[in-house]
This record gives sequence, C-alpha cells and structure tokens, in this order.
Amino acid sequence: MTGSVLPAQAVEMAAQEDAALLAFRIMDRDPIELTETLLAEQEARHCRDIPVMVGGIIGRIEAEKLRAMGIVGVFTPGAKLGDIIACAREACDARGVATTEASDRLGRQSKGDGRA
Repeated sequence: MTGSVLPAQAVEMAAQEDAALLAFRIMDRDPIELTETLLAEQEARHCRDIPVMVGGIIGRIEAEKLRAMGIVGVFTPGAKLGDIIACAREACDARGVATTEASDRLGRQSKGDGRA
C-alpha cells in the first residue's frame, strides 16, 4: 500500500512499475474524494486496468460507494491480513498475474518469519 503519497503519485508509481495492483491507504481525508481523484489519474495515464484496493478509516456507507466505483477491496482497521491477501491474489489472478511467490513472502512476514 502506498503511504503518505498523493493519488497522482501512487498512480504514477503503479504505471511506471507496471503494477499488478494498486493499494492505497486512506487515513485523513475523504475516501470518496481521494478515490475519485485516484481513478481519474488512472484514466489520464491509461492504466485503469490496474485494480485498486483501499484501506484505512472508511465508513460502511463510503465502503459501499467505493465498491460501486469498482474498487476491488475496501479494508478498515481490524481487517484480517489473510482477507487482504486473498483479495489481492484474486484481483491479480483476474489479470493473469502470478501471485504465489509474492503472497507467500508476505504471509511469512505476517507470521513474524521476517524473510522477504
């Protein structure tokens, strides 16, 4: 997930890296506004095919709106890491991107293994 970057920066990085997925953390601004900006940036950079997940402080009604906008995963505080990984894997699989190695590394890290 991106940290404290603006939607335009997140999309630029995802496009440059030919990312399989763009995950954006929302902590201190309106989730709908930020996501609309992010999706508009994707359209402008011709990379709307990169699926988007968001996480952070997001209300239930806002989460429903985000899903209706095409966001593949909306996660709030307390979300289980396994659910986030499963969503990311499903989104990548839908794009035909292999995810086994990357998600296996993430799974080891979440269990405290520390291997990258």
